[in-house]
Formats: sequence, C-alpha cells, structure tokens
Amino acid sequence: MPRKSLLISATLTAFILVITTSIVQGYHRVTATLDAIPATQVEVTQEIEPTATIVAPIPTEEIPLIHQEAALVASKFLEQTDVYSVENIVWEEEDAYKVVFSTGDIVYIGMYGDILGTEEPPVITIIEESNENNASSNNKNNNNRDDDDDDHDDNDDEEDEEDEEDEEDDD
Repeated sequence: MPRKSLLISATLTAFILVITTSIVQGYHRVTATLDAIPATQVEVTQEIEPTATIVAPIPTEEIPLIHQEAALVASKFLEQTDVYSVENIVWEEEDAYKVVFSTGDIVYIGMYGDILGTEEPPVITIIEESNENNASSNNKNNNNRDDDDDDHDDNDDEEDEEDEEDEEDDD
C-alpha cells in the first residue's frame, strides 16, 4: 500500500511541474515577441482655435415618478411619515397615485410629482340618547327572555319519573 501511494504522489508532482514549466515558457515567448515589435511613436499636434459657440440647454424630458417617490412627495406635503398604501389610479383621465396614510388622510399625486388633491378622513360622531321609558321597556323584555333561554325542557323531569316507574314494575 505505501508503495502505491508513493507512486501516485510522485506522478502527480511530475505532472504539476510539467504544466507549470509550460506556462512559464509560454509567458516568456509572448513577452519576447512583444519586445521585438518596434514601437512607433507618432506625434499628433493639433491647434485648437477658440470659437464662440452658444450652447442651448437640452430640453429635459420629465420622468414619471415611481411608487416610493410618490409616497415621499405626499409625506413631505402632509408632513407625515406613516404611509399605509400607494395605489395607481386614474384621476380625471390621467394616471396618478393614491397615497393613503394610516391616519386616514389621502393624497393624490400626479405622475410627475404634482399634487392633484387631498382628502381628510371622515369624522364620525356618536350621539347617545337616554330615554327612561325605553330603558324600562328593555328591562321587561330582557326579563321575559330569561325564561325562554332555559337549556332544558320542562318535560324532561316527567319523562325521568316515568322511566323510574317502569323499572320498578319490571322488578
């Protein structure tokens, strides 16, 4: 066994040495051919004359906002950071974003960052009326309901007594 392992190790070492030597020789050949090619230097001289040119500003094309940018515009407008959702909608036949905040506020943002409108959450008021006549009639109705909500039938007791009598007769 040790001879076999030693033979395999020596073979692999020789193979790696041959590969490494061929790589080094190839590198030397490439660098020798590059050194043999004469380098030609060409001087390029060009005189630049100053000219008066007017550069017109290039009209920039507006890029539509993405959802995150629409949420940022709405947050800055309302000075709130609790954005709940952003949706694509059609606002007066144009594409827009509907930004909803967790407070219920809604801001409509145009595709190019303009604010189209806002909505505040609806105010809900609860008015409680107390009427003594209604309260007493409700109590009477509740008392009657207690009798109807029994969990058992009154006839069950009678059936149990009949069953006991039948058992006594059988004995």
